[in-house]
Amino acid sequence: MIHQEIAFFKFDQLIIFLHISFVALFIGLQAGLVLTGSYFIKNKFEDKERYHILLHIIRRFGLAIFALVLGIALTSLIMIFFFDDGKMQNPMASAIAATKWAIELFLLLNLSYIFYRYKKALKTLRSHEMIELNESLIVIIYYFTPLNLLASLAAVYLGVSYMGFL
Repeated sequence: MIHQEIAFFKFDQLIIFLHISFVALFIGLQAGLVLTGSYFIKNKFEDKERYHILLHIIRRFGLAIFALVLGIALTSLIMIFFFDDGKMQNPMASAIAATKWAIELFLLLNLSYIFYRYKKALKTLRSHEMIELNESLIVIIYYFTPLNLLASLAAVYLGVSYMGFL
């Protein structure tokens, strides 16, 4: 472990704090996207402007989620390569870490599929195919984002379990 201390400041504690903060914001933004999106989708086809607003909101949430995913990946790599302290010699800790990385890969694949459906929704909005647009938005809001929430919570549980091996 890196021990660079300046009075009460420790670098390793800052990285862990940032990682936990990024994960909390990541989960909160996804929950906010589900709540906001379900509000806009509940009255289908009434107002076309709602779809423009919802797609703009999804874009904004997507940019923030992408930035948080980069922050989570960066802090994870820093923690793995600099703060290992021989935890990976324990087979249970290495199994937890491997499962956590598998869940994070699954999250990344889901986020890329959500991006694909978002691009498809933009294309269908331009061509005025409202049924296909609504289908893409429902897949994003009601299926894949809650699935990401559940996977994120499972990864948080594994992260807390992994920290128990300190």
